[in-house]
Amino acid sequence: MFSHFRGGITKTISSGTITVPELINLIQTNPQKEIINDIRLRRSNGDKSYKKRKKTLDYITPNCVVRKRKLDGVHFEKNFIQPSGYIFFDFDPKSNVNQFKSAFIQKYGHIASMICLSSSAGGISVLFKITNA
Repeated sequence: MFSHFRGGITKTISSGTITVPELINLIQTNPQKEIINDIRLRRSNGDKSYKKRKKTLDYITPNCVVRKRKLDGVHFEKNFIQPSGYIFFDFDPKSNVNQFKSAFIQKYGHIASMICLSSSAGGISVLFKITNA
């Protein structure tokens, strides 16, 4: 499970939790698809305003479940609930992102839980299940 935050990166209080299958379904049937398409178009046109628009998207905390996205110092005990059991990687290749994604799937797809284009299509987002304690 992951913490799910609705309303953009400035929202720090979790809206609830989401499972990996729910996350994958949300990505595939994304209600924010029009915003994502706009972000990708702006980025492909070299329009840096895509970064501001990207900050309005819902997001998750892929490595843990939290009450609030504030874990520094004394806030850890209050806000951290549990690890998600996954580790997240964001790869931004200098080459063609779709070719990179295909090559990554071919090489690591058998051990990855999820591989998808990032919201701006500038890279890929990857989740691996942690299998050791």
